[in-house]
Amino acid sequence: MPRSSRDCAWEWDCSSTSFALSSVVYAGYADPASSFISPGLTGHAEGISGGEYNMDKAKKLMSESDHAEGLEITIQIPSGVADRELLAQIAQQSWQDLGITVHVQKLDDATLVTNRTNGDFEVQVGYATSDVSDTSQMINFLAVTDDSGIRSGYGNPQVKK
Repeated sequence: MPRSSRDCAWEWDCSSTSFALSSVVYAGYADPASSFISPGLTGHAEGISGGEYNMDKAKKLMSESDHAEGLEITIQIPSGVADRELLAQIAQQSWQDLGITVHVQKLDDATLVTNRTNGDFEVQVGYATSDVSDTSQMINFLAVTDDSGIRSGYGNPQVKK
């Protein structure tokens, strides 16, 4: 799948409302995040914008992207995990308004890990947890671009700075 602009990808993410995620998926037991560094960890900063729900802006960015005519993607989720199914359904419904057709693929955990390790996915709904309150470990899992543990496939040399 060709990569879209960073701005367009950001708007896709923000088009899934924080309200729906915290109230529907997690029954009100979650707070919308503005970062992948949770409030309990060193390095979390209050006041950083997590984006806004702005479907008009998202549609404009989509029309300016390589996918102005629409896009089909597949979200991989673990089989039998209710919150991931709800998250995928919310993305599916929200992104439909942008011209993005979302297919949901339910897989066993071993296949999901193999696909993530090999970069054989377009979108995966995942989570990150740690047995220690170590910000660097969480950043390493999700954003560091060397071979020390990246799990997202995301690469940005600026993160190392």
